[in-house]
Amino acid sequence: MGMIQRASEEVKVHLTDFDGPIDLLLQLVREHKLDIKTVRLGDMTAQYLSFLNELDTLDLDLASEFIEVGAILVEIKSKQILPKPVEEEEEPEDSEALLRQRLEEYALFKDASEDLKTMDEVGRYYRAPAVMKVNTNWKLDGVSFDDLTNAFTAILARVGENAAKIEKTTIKLDRFTVADKIKDVVTRLKTKDRIRFSQLFAADITRSEVINTFLAVLELLKRQLVTCQQTQMFGEIEIVKGGAFGDGNFDLTDSEFGA
Repeated sequence: MGMIQRASEEVKVHLTDFDGPIDLLLQLVREHKLDIKTVRLGDMTAQYLSFLNELDTLDLDLASEFIEVGAILVEIKSKQILPKPVEEEEEPEDSEALLRQRLEEYALFKDASEDLKTMDEVGRYYRAPAVMKVNTNWKLDGVSFDDLTNAFTAILARVGENAAKIEKTTIKLDRFTVADKIKDVVTRLKTKDRIRFSQLFAADITRSEVINTFLAVLELLKRQLVTCQQTQMFGEIEIVKGGAFGDGNFDLTDSEFGA
């Protein structure tokens, strides 16, 4: 069994039939260029755990990426090697469509996270006034980041189900940018202390709008303008005014939010 390596921002695994980045492994399996039955997921997991143990500090981005990709690979492999009871037999196209949807959602979230990181580094996404001290400690009350991500993933799944029922003949431009979504949340919180997570999404919301909403909430959390709370186990997440919100009368010009 080989050892896992990190080259720049890519994590590489070394298996009998594959040597390269874990994202490429997923892509080859998805495109049927590599037989998932020959991929020893146990060896890959052992390499990854050994790699994480050697790090001075736990890299949450790397860990979450592996968990997401690994989960998709396990699901694909299980569908290939495990027989199904007759009563639970699925149409092949339905199964393929579900897996494609999962893969697309993973790629969408990963790309969105990378975009947010890049925009934050160059300082063009949110240009705060010079007098404003930015504190990037996120405040989550009874809610983990995984809970928040899972909630958005559930919304994406709902959007996928609705979209499957509609024949698309034209490409629609986004109705709302990230800046629009930030303003929407702030405007709602000016009249009430908290809003339900589900209230952020219209019935006909698109996938890209879900991603823009996700980025808007992350930015507001980072600026401590909002917090997220969950008062009951498995209850709905609520968006609550944060310590920096005040009366909500801060500058929300388009240029400031990169619109």
